[in-house]
Amino acid sequence: METIELKDLKIQELSSKKPDVKVVSFEGKITNSNSYELNRRFLQVFDDGLFNVVIDLSKLDYVNSTGVAIIFTLFYKAAEKSGRVCIGGLHPFLTKVFSLMELPEGLVVYTDIEAALASY
Repeated sequence: METIELKDLKIQELSSKKPDVKVVSFEGKITNSNSYELNRRFLQVFDDGLFNVVIDLSKLDYVNSTGVAIIFTLFYKAAEKSGRVCIGGLHPFLTKVFSLMELPEGLVVYTDIEAALASY
């Protein structure tokens, strides 16, 4: 996956200790100013055919409802291909946001990337 850089947001693949699991980091903010372009490009995460993904949200300072929907869509697209997406770390702001919503069944939030990788 190529690094995606948008206004106030950077998405990049990090090195993974497991060859069959990809780690993708979101850094910055998902806002109205970048969510349209993000929605258009975010499925690049799966370009290499690998559908096991840990999403690191520990550096994502803010997310709007469209951003939450995009994250959930990653989860559902991976499941369609017999893959699994989980979250390996949340920014404190997102911990509050996620505690107020019902996550899709099977979307697990781990404290950090290492804990998420250990679940595979």
